[in-house]
Amino acid sequence: MLNNDSIRNLLRIEDQKITFTGEIINESIKNINCTIVLASLSRLPQRCKCKADKRSWIKHGYFTSDILLTPAFKYRTYLRLKKCRYKCKRCGATKTSKTNIVMKNCHVSQDVKHSIAIDLKDKKSIKDIAKDNLVSTSTVYRVFKSYYKLARNTFSNLPQVIHFDEFKATKDCKSSMAFIYMDGVKGNIIDILNSRKAEDIKKHFFNYSYKQRAKVKYIVMDMYAPYKYLIKKIFPNASIVIDRFHIVQHINRALNQIRITEMKRFNNSNPEDKKIYRLFKRYWKMILKDSELINYSNYKHFIGVKGLTTESHILDTIFSNSPKLHKHYKIYQDILGAIKRRDIDLWKMIISEQRNDIDSRFKTVIKTFRRFNNDIQNAIMLPYSNGRLEAMNNNIKVIKRISYGYSNFDNFKRRIMIVQGNLTL
Repeated sequence: MLNNDSIRNLLRIEDQKITFTGEIINESIKNINCTIVLASLSRLPQRCKCKADKRSWIKHGYFTSDILLTPAFKYRTYLRLKKCRYKCKRCGATKTSKTNIVMKNCHVSQDVKHSIAIDLKDKKSIKDIAKDNLVSTSTVYRVFKSYYKLARNTFSNLPQVIHFDEFKATKDCKSSMAFIYMDGVKGNIIDILNSRKAEDIKKHFFNYSYKQRAKVKYIVMDMYAPYKYLIKKIFPNASIVIDRFHIVQHINRALNQIRITEMKRFNNSNPEDKKIYRLFKRYWKMILKDSELINYSNYKHFIGVKGLTTESHILDTIFSNSPKLHKHYKIYQDILGAIKRRDIDLWKMIISEQRNDIDSRFKTVIKTFRRFNNDIQNAIMLPYSNGRLEAMNNNIKVIKRISYGYSNFDNFKRRIMIVQGNLTL
């Protein structure tokens, strides 16, 4: 039989008025094997409403309740607490001894709730959190809403650098995508809107004073055209910076589409053409790779190629069979080089050059680049990018996937803020 202090330390119960009998039993509650720790509590209530002092209280029986504790060795553990009831000799009022380990009219201990609140910070589903803490999903949702309150945006301050992006949210959103914006200096989410429609974004930012909006110097975003025209109306002194990843992504996709088109020319019954087809298909990543990272000297075995060879030799074989792909590959590498080396002159030369002999898909991309030319030049010269916000969006997708989706936008927003550390206990 364990002594009083040993059980207290094991269960981490600090209330000194709780006395343990030293008896621990196993019992089935709702067809679940549970560990029951027996204890009693005798604490005199405060003054009665009739203003009689503490000496007016007399013992008036006991009330037993089972309090859920944190799991011990993965078993559901209860504290069977025998609480002493008291009666006022003067007015006849009755009260039961109270303890701080559990809230009034609740059987789940504060330690369990705190454990759930900590688990909500991890990328785990509500069901997994409930399973780990041996509670119901309803209990987890109650803790979720009571421990973390969504703070209302006070519209009092805006940073000098703001990052814009959007993500697929919930069905109850006003539009198909939710809008998120982040502090480019501190890296914190400022707010998430349930719509990316221009009128909703405009209405939201107009809650900030003109002085705050005029303070913003840079807006970092992707090449979503409605944002470009919206920013000019909302932020009078802000310059747009296009995220470098999206610049590369545009030209990357165009080159890959040309590769696929060229690859299909060799998909026939000819054995030699079939070999070329497999090279186009297998080594597509090599074609999209930065030329400065291509290996020219390390000979090794490659699938579909006889003997030892290098990456550069495989590319030479592919390009010798597709001059069109080779020509567009050079333009692609020039654009990568201009962005990587922050070479504004090279960028201007690529954009200004009139090319009538290139593929229509490349023409479309170049045309888009010309439309956002000044904003892309800002991206090349300035250090800002949407990297941190894109990482947050990836976390948002993970949260949504492990939870099998959210039907309520406010719950989804609250969980995002918790995981990203914007809401604290």
